[in-house]
Amino acid sequence: MQGPPELVAGLTRVTGWEHFDRCRREGAGVILLPVHGQFSRLFQPYLRHRGYDGLEVGLTNNDLEAKGFRTQTAKRFELARQMHAAKHMLARGGIVFNPPDARHNLDNSRSVEFFGRQRQLAAGFAELAFKTGAHVVPMVYRFSPRGFFVLEFGAPFHVLGPQSAHDERVDSLVAQYASFLRDEWRRYPWNIQWKQLRSYCRLPEVDPGLLGEKANAISRRAQALPQ
Repeated sequence: MQGPPELVAGLTRVTGWEHFDRCRREGAGVILLPVHGQFSRLFQPYLRHRGYDGLEVGLTNNDLEAKGFRTQTAKRFELARQMHAAKHMLARGGIVFNPPDARHNLDNSRSVEFFGRQRQLAAGFAELAFKTGAHVVPMVYRFSPRGFFVLEFGAPFHVLGPQSAHDERVDSLVAQYASFLRDEWRRYPWNIQWKQLRSYCRLPEVDPGLLGEKANAISRRAQALPQ
């Protein structure tokens, strides 16, 4: 879903803008960590309306193929080029978007507890932060039941200093994002994409013998639907 920046801005209420604004005024780059949601990409036209643009790192396989990158070698080269461009942009005080909860970004990942299960979250954003000194700010764009959109910026993550072990520094940043993501799922379940629910919230099997005849009929019809 996309929309003209001025239209998106008119429908959006913002919370936590002071976090983003303070990071920008300090002059360092900013790594924004979006949460996947039903309308999550609309934060980009909103930021453009406010005069900010950025680079998205970690395109999906479909996005890469749409840009003409067909082979695995070409895709790896393009992703490496994106990371190189991101480092330069952050070093100049620019903005980079990197969604750690995306399934296609898990080449470099950490396992975290997620509602009683283990879930992989991408850790590449942590490496970018260490190499460039950029701020790391979580954010989410969601629909409100009151009929408007909400763009929420979280407080910048605390980055452990170089005196800490590298893995400890990475784990700390990933854990902070995991906490933000768990809180978002807990408070706003209607904003979660269906494919995310399907992947990370599998329901237990039900014994058909315990179901009534009507429920059995519904179950059989559901199983007959194309997958």
